[in-house]
Amino acid sequence: MFEKVQITKIEENQVEVVPLITDACINCNKGSCGKRGTPFYVVNPKKVEIKIGDVVLLKNSLVFQIFQAAFSLVLPVLAAIAGYFLMPEKESLQVLGILLGFGITAAIVTITSRFLPPVKSQIDRVL
Repeated sequence: MFEKVQITKIEENQVEVVPLITDACINCNKGSCGKRGTPFYVVNPKKVEIKIGDVVLLKNSLVFQIFQAAFSLVLPVLAAIAGYFLMPEKESLQVLGILLGFGITAAIVTITSRFLPPVKSQIDRVL
């Protein structure tokens, strides 16, 4: 995933950026009216030469994206399938097993994501 952002502040260990939202208007062909989003912090592990006002592309780690997809998407689906097969062969109980399996793991994912520190995006290159 790449995201276009503008640098607003450079600190020692992190950089404050503001997302540039330019794809909000589908029928508009003007590229100069992009909106600015809420500022957030990123890291610069590649030590890319940057200055305030630069527009850069952000990148997230592929390993983190795979972990996030597996944890938030695959785990609840597998739990729902397991719930189906673990319940007795009565249709209403199997549906209950699906809902419980999916619901419990979805709640665990939601609660866990609230307490884990967010992984910061990385500056990939200056545009």
